[in-house]
Amino acid sequence: MASLLFMLLPHLMILLILIQIPPYLSSNDDNYTSCADTRYDCGKINNIGFPFWGGNRPKQCGHPLLQLNCDPDHDSTTYITIKNMRYRVLQAYPENQTMKIARVDYFEGLCPSKAVNTSLDFELFDYGPGNKNLTLFYHCNGLSNSIPGFLNCFSNRTSNEYFYARPEALGAPPSSVVCRTSVFIPLLLQLDVEVELSWNNIEGAIQNGFLVKWIGSVAECFKCMNSGGACGYDWNSNQPTCYCKDESGYSYLDDGHIKIFDAFATSSTQDDHVLPNSGM
Repeated sequence: MASLLFMLLPHLMILLILIQIPPYLSSNDDNYTSCADTRYDCGKINNIGFPFWGGNRPKQCGHPLLQLNCDPDHDSTTYITIKNMRYRVLQAYPENQTMKIARVDYFEGLCPSKAVNTSLDFELFDYGPGNKNLTLFYHCNGLSNSIPGFLNCFSNRTSNEYFYARPEALGAPPSSVVCRTSVFIPLLLQLDVEVELSWNNIEGAIQNGFLVKWIGSVAECFKCMNSGGACGYDWNSNQPTCYCKDESGYSYLDDGHIKIFDAFATSSTQDDHVLPNSGM
């Protein structure tokens, strides 16, 4: 009996070790393959990698708040939600971490049911270059047809509800106009002169969108890629993670979690603000 236990002891020890290995360590190769080889592709939005996930790209490959959603029933349109506001993703440029987005609520008219300011999560995004500012004022007193940007809330002109559009190029509104609500919307198209402040032009400028730049974990991802890894995200620790084909390059914390990018000594020789064409 003792000899039998002695013979089985090595096998029992190996079994115990395997049982205690956390599942995310035993699937390093799977995570590496998933995040290195899988890009988000939907309609005109293609080759999108870290820090995004969605579609065929698994959630461990991107930040929890950076999910891209594809709607195949509406021209394969991509959507993203930022601070509880839904946007259409019109274009994406992985090589310089920018995308053009437009507010979904203003595709249904210029007077949405809720007047909400445009707001970004500045830990993840910043406004891109070339944006202009438009302010839409609602529930105003002192408006008249002689004021540029004075428009009916509905294009058929059957409503008595009005709004007032004020591009930044026109400066502050007249002192005679007092409004209860205002909404800030960035634009890429400039609305400068009085003749441009028509319903169709304002609606078209808003739906043309504005640029945002994603800023989260870009420099860290360079270090991961230069070490031969694939960028991902540990949702449990809420930290970016580097997946490798094997355990080389990893440094582990005492609690068993993967230590993130500062474990890699290799630093990028490129500009931290310009990504490779691979889309990460």
